[in-house]
Amino acid sequence: MNPTPHAIAALALFCSPQFSKAFLRNAAIQLAVFTPVSLIPGWRTERMSYVDVSWPAGLVSIALQLPFLSSDGNWLRKALATAAYLIQGGRMLSGALNLWSLGHLNREMPRYVYQRIRWARKGIVPGSAWYKPQLVWEMYMQALANTCFLAVPGFILGTDTASVGASEAVGWCCWLGSIWFEHTSDLQKL
Repeated sequence: MNPTPHAIAALALFCSPQFSKAFLRNAAIQLAVFTPVSLIPGWRTERMSYVDVSWPAGLVSIALQLPFLSSDGNWLRKALATAAYLIQGGRMLSGALNLWSLGHLNREMPRYVYQRIRWARKGIVPGSAWYKPQLVWEMYMQALANTCFLAVPGFILGTDTASVGASEAVGWCCWLGSIWFEHTSDLQKL
C-alpha cells in the first residue's frame, strides 16, 4: 500500500485549523484500537486477519467522536453521520466478531494470502528480516486510513452548520437503501 496519499491526508488534517484537534484525537484512538486488536496479535501470529476486527471497531470509534466535534454543527446532520458510522462499523464488527468466535481468524483470510504472494515476489517471505515489519506496516496503513480518509466525511458532516436540505435527505435515503441491499447480499452469501 502506498503511504503517500495517507501522509498527505494526515498532514492536511493536522494543518487544518478546523480539524487538527479532531485528527489528533482520532489518531490516538485508532492506535489504541488497532494496537491490541490487530498489531500485537498480528506480530505474534503472523496473521493479518485481525484487521477485520480492528478496522470496523475503528469506524465505531469515529462514530463515538462525532457528537463532540463542534457545538456549532447541525444536530441532525451530526446525528445522521454518527448513525451511519455506527451502523456500518457495528454491522461489520458484529460479523467479524462472529467469524472470530467461529475460529475463522485462526487462519489467514484469502485476501491476505494473496498479499503474501505479492510480498513473496519481492522476496518478503516468512522468516525473512522484513516479513513481520511488512505485516505490521500493512495493518498500520489500515489504521491510518481510519485516521484520515474514512474520518474526513464524519468530520465535515459533524461540523457543518447548514440545515439538512432536500438533496441531502435523498442521499441519506439512498444510503439507507444501500444498507438493506448490502444486508440482503450478505444473507445470500450465507
